[in-house]
Amino acid sequence: MKLKNLKKMTMLACFLALAISAAECKQKEGGDNSGIGLLALLIPGGGGGNTPPPGGGGGGTNPPTITSFFPSQGPAGTTVTINGTNFSSTATDNTVEFNGTAAVVTYAASTYMTVEVQAGTTSGTISVTVGGNTVTSTDAFTIRCSPCRIFVTTGVYNGNLGGLSGGDAKCMSDSGKPATGTYRAWLMDGTTIAPVFQAGIQYIRPDGTVIVNSAYASDRLQDTGFVDEPGRFSNPITATNVGSVWIGNVGSISHCQGLNSSSNLEFGGIAQDSSSTSCKKPGYWCGNAYDSCDKTFKLYCVEQ
Repeated sequence: MKLKNLKKMTMLACFLALAISAAECKQKEGGDNSGIGLLALLIPGGGGGNTPPPGGGGGGTNPPTITSFFPSQGPAGTTVTINGTNFSSTATDNTVEFNGTAAVVTYAASTYMTVEVQAGTTSGTISVTVGGNTVTSTDAFTIRCSPCRIFVTTGVYNGNLGGLSGGDAKCMSDSGKPATGTYRAWLMDGTTIAPVFQAGIQYIRPDGTVIVNSAYASDRLQDTGFVDEPGRFSNPITATNVGSVWIGNVGSISHCQGLNSSSNLEFGGIAQDSSSTSCKKPGYWCGNAYDSCDKTFKLYCVEQ
């Protein structure tokens, strides 16, 4: 038995010697390395050169994450800071898209980057791709206008607007609405003043005439009319008088029951035309008047 085992060990040693010799010859001749491949199969741990070193991970990268971004809204040209992990510190190695439209990465580090929103971008989630791995934000970035347009509706409506959201819907369906943009009605329902203005943004007529050069975020309707500094408006919203417009405010009146009533026994606030002496700013935005909710008036609509 011992003799047989010895013979087997001797044969194996000879075979290995032949394989090594053949591999060396082939390397010198520039031939293939089949001998080395065969040897690798016979020697534990040989691996053939294709097995990554321990902890090497095959050369892959950890997927990126998005933990937050700021601001959450803005016009094209806005710089957005995206916080997260596993970003590339080489800006061009990060691909960032806002609702499918590529942004320009202006600075990148492993845990945050700054990007510029490009023209033509629409509201939606943000995606970051690094090394073939993509992550998408949970929250959406909202594209805002700059400059923003304001128009007065062609249609007239009674006080039953369907609340603030109903006023927004009427702005969006009005035949006088510009072809592009999202618009909200500038209204107050007795409880809430619609937050339709953005700080620092220029507001214009649809024809491009400037109304306000740089609005405050606090530009809004109040119970005493439109609160504003004297001389703030460059021009009225329209070149000609359009009559009275629903605004919903004015003192302790019913506000047409939250802009949900067309009763002649209920009342809602209106902004009167520029010939009215009760306007706080004749020829501009004004308020401090009211009428019964069965009457029909236009709406102010502000682009978002």
